[in-house]
Amino acid sequence: MIHGESAPPAAVPGSLSRSDDGESWRRSYEPPGTAADLLAGSETLLAAVGADGSPVLRWYVTPQPALVLGVGQPRDDFDAAACQRAGLPIVRRSSGGTAVLADDGLLNLDIALPAAHPLGHRDVVRAYAWLGTALARALRHLDWAACVVRPEEARRDTAALRPDERPGATALRRTCFGGRSPYEVLVAGRKVVGLCQVRRRAGTLYQVGILLGFDVGRLAGLLRGSAAERVAGAARLGQRAAGLHTLPRVQPVPVTRQESTPPGPAMLRMLGGLAPAHRSLAGEIVRSVERAVAETAVDSGSRPE
Repeated sequence: MIHGESAPPAAVPGSLSRSDDGESWRRSYEPPGTAADLLAGSETLLAAVGADGSPVLRWYVTPQPALVLGVGQPRDDFDAAACQRAGLPIVRRSSGGTAVLADDGLLNLDIALPAAHPLGHRDVVRAYAWLGTALARALRHLDWAACVVRPEEARRDTAALRPDERPGATALRRTCFGGRSPYEVLVAGRKVVGLCQVRRRAGTLYQVGILLGFDVGRLAGLLRGSAAERVAGAARLGQRAAGLHTLPRVQPVPVTRQESTPPGPAMLRMLGGLAPAHRSLAGEIVRSVERAVAETAVDSGSRPE
């Protein structure tokens, strides 16, 4: 259950827009907060998009760590006592999927589309295609060799994990970054972007998690099971996912490619909730993702294929 409430995000200067019909894409950079409060803001955001009809991009980070479960995930997948000892609250998002460790190494993005928006495809899987493609393009712009997980690849991966009884397999099945779903993003064979969505009468809410750093040991240590299973789980998670901070780029970003416009106060405040080592990197990613989404939105006929 999601706790707390927050106000709908206000538009900030430099909003994204589509030139074909004048549709504005508002964006906001939330001040750092708790996972419970920021996830409550996601629900508020989705309700609000139905009221004013403007798509919204909302960035946020959770410097106070929490374990975030998918809407239908059993709570007993994890050891409540271990979470309590670690000082980690357990919260539940309204979108599907499995658990995420929300901490200062995770950059979060909500995208809310009003009902019947051209990018909100009726097919739940195909609805991810435009977003995953844009995210991969944004990371490639920053010189990571990023690619999306094709639906057939995701199906094969899920089928292979289901009967897997090797040590550590539980960690892969119970955590978002241990599995692979259609149109999520990989770099060097490791998952760096997780996707989930919520459908309501008001519209569609996409929730995006971008790994800047990934503490596999901390996450695996919260799983219910033996110590050996948790150690194996950490090892296997580390083979399947990684923070972008640790992954090499195809080539270093030249000084001439770096953004010349400094972040505004709202973005700086949001970035301040991340680990210091990740803040500059996150700023690059935010700008590149916004550019890629704007490029997608400019095409009025853009529909996921």
